[in-house]
Amino acid sequence: MQAISLEQYARMDRVAVSYLIQGLIPRGGRVMLVGPPKEGKSWLALQVALHVAEGKQFIDRDVQKGRVLYLQFDTPNELWHERITKLVADGVHMPSDVHMIHPDDLPRSVSIDDVPQRNAIMDLVWQVDPDLVVIDVLRKIHNYEENDSTAMKRAFDIINVMFTRPPGSANKGNPALLIIHHTHKLSGEYRPKAVNAGRGSGFMAGEVDAIWLMFQSTLSVESRFADEEHFKADRDPATGLWTFPEGALRKGRLEQVLALCDQHPSMSHAEMWDKLQQQIKQTGCSSRATFFRVLSSAVCCHKRQAACEVSDVHSPNAGLSAFADPQDGQSFVPVAQVQRPLRQYTLQHTSNR
Repeated sequence: MQAISLEQYARMDRVAVSYLIQGLIPRGGRVMLVGPPKEGKSWLALQVALHVAEGKQFIDRDVQKGRVLYLQFDTPNELWHERITKLVADGVHMPSDVHMIHPDDLPRSVSIDDVPQRNAIMDLVWQVDPDLVVIDVLRKIHNYEENDSTAMKRAFDIINVMFTRPPGSANKGNPALLIIHHTHKLSGEYRPKAVNAGRGSGFMAGEVDAIWLMFQSTLSVESRFADEEHFKADRDPATGLWTFPEGALRKGRLEQVLALCDQHPSMSHAEMWDKLQQQIKQTGCSSRATFFRVLSSAVCCHKRQAACEVSDVHSPNAGLSAFADPQDGQSFVPVAQVQRPLRQYTLQHTSNR
């Protein structure tokens, strides 16, 4: 272990963060999706998995196509299979890049503190080499006391080691995690902040990079890399999947803001707001906060230029490097890599039984 000065740290090479879902799920990031029972959390997580596997836009955000491993430990296999086959019957495409544990290999109970079970899951992750892992649901993979921060730190220490790339993978960085978790009992009279809604120790909220709260047909997102956002949602009565009616409006506003960036590449975002407020407000960004929130959801010409200026990082300290958007100062630090042996386990696509 070595020490460096803040001056040296400020001069370190920066690694540009990339996103699976722009502004919502960074590559290698950890996102916790919380909500009360029967609120549609698993449906939303499955929807995210399908969009990533197809590279299909989610809400108003661009999505990078990738492989997904959906670890489904909550819903009984019979009901899960019924859900998937009904979606297929309703015309929902099941891409081959969404994987799950074969029903014959699905254990009746799971504990990441059990070394053989932990190794089996880790080997499965290495076999699939996913870009996104969905854990459905957090409570079903550990036996720790949720209200004990020390216990939950141990659980997340194990989780952080379990979900890594295999040696020799052509993909860089670890897979992103979408972890489904329950809320504490919520009152319908007020809407809690997403960061305060999860059940158990507050350690979990501080450990992940973003928290999504699905409650009262609204998806609220709080993260360390973008401003807080709220997305109104409707359930499709036929499929049970979510639709986001404001998506088209948000997309149009984003396109106008990106066009302004292209017209003024020499201005920083702060300078654009100071000098072009009237034009910016015509896009629907009524405040500075809204303007920067819209910018955080996409890669504009300024961010592309900044990314081009970032040199490739091959030093041992690369895992400590962070990318900060020079326009807004937000940053995200990737998770480190771990290496271990690989064994073969049975896989199944969601389109097959």
